[in-house]
Amino acid sequence: MGTIAARMPMMAKRAFSLSIVAYVVSSLALGVFAYRVFGMWPAVGLSLMLCLPPAVSLRMLSRWYVQSARDCSLLLVLLVVDLLGVGFVVQNWYDTGMDKRHVQEMKNYEFIHMLGEDSAFHDVQGSVRGKGIVWLNGKVASHTDLDRLNSIAEQRQISAMVNVEVTSRR
Repeated sequence: MGTIAARMPMMAKRAFSLSIVAYVVSSLALGVFAYRVFGMWPAVGLSLMLCLPPAVSLRMLSRWYVQSARDCSLLLVLLVVDLLGVGFVVQNWYDTGMDKRHVQEMKNYEFIHMLGEDSAFHDVQGSVRGKGIVWLNGKVASHTDLDRLNSIAEQRQISAMVNVEVTSRR
């Protein structure tokens, strides 16, 4: 009987440790999801929101034999409040259209990168300013290149302010 009682706290400690690992892995997955859908800084903020329960859990784990049921209850309350807060924040991000803005921002940067790879636009610099507007400055060799630049921006649904001059006089 003494061996079962002595082994029980060790089994509970292992289960608690595994639950910490599961929480951290799921938090990392949620951080990756937030990065892909909302961008880097929202993912960092979400990760910071999710790091308090594992920090408290690790502290509890280091003092395992002096923990009480009250400590575990308070950790559970912290976990529920934290997860509800994360849920409300993510729902707010969807409600405000943050996911759509991030998609448009990625399209804008992809457009600028594509222009940099095209030899016809090697003298055109692009930047994203304001509310997702792409500003293009520089020079192109012909009116055909300028028309193609405007056409590509229109096809990709890019809001662009084009300040590009044509160097040939044809």
